[in-house]
Amino acid sequence: MSSLEQLTKIALPKKLAVLAVVLGLIAAVYWFQFYSELSNELSSLESQYADLERRRDDAIRRKSTYDKDRHYRDELKKTYAQQLRALPTESEMSSFLASLNTQAELVGLELKSVKPQKEEAAQYYARIPVRLMLKGNFLQLAKFFYLIGNVDRIINIENISLKPDGMDDSGIQLVAEVLATTFRSVERDDAAKPKAKKG
Repeated sequence: MSSLEQLTKIALPKKLAVLAVVLGLIAAVYWFQFYSELSNELSSLESQYADLERRRDDAIRRKSTYDKDRHYRDELKKTYAQQLRALPTESEMSSFLASLNTQAELVGLELKSVKPQKEEAAQYYARIPVRLMLKGNFLQLAKFFYLIGNVDRIINIENISLKPDGMDDSGIQLVAEVLATTFRSVERDDAAKPKAKKG
């Protein structure tokens, strides 16, 4: 008797049990052979995806921080450049005198004399005074002082002395003697150097 004939003679409950065992074996083979492997691969891919998302978010955050830092650095550079124009590290006497001369010419003042004085060092800056003698009317002098106040470099006008010097078509002419003082920053190394003892 063949196995097929034996199978047909088995009762229905036993046939169902055999079918259930066969289906169970097929499901087990499928699970271990295909689904388990795919499930593991899917878990691995999900883990990689989560890692890539974290790395992407970290890169976005770092780029944002980098952009902010770069913007801050650029602002600091601008501020530093402005400060250098206002308070340079060198005396730049020629550009200082050229600035004074330019402003005087703009308002029509005659610059009669320019006498640079000795530089005076302080803790963080040095004073660079220059005695000026200017000739012109009151309005020209006022415009000159106004223009000097608007240049990038810090310039103080002090010790103003006015004397009349005749008349012309524009009115009373004045001779003004002033002390124009600009400044330069002192390097910390220079400020930290001990002064030589006398004797």
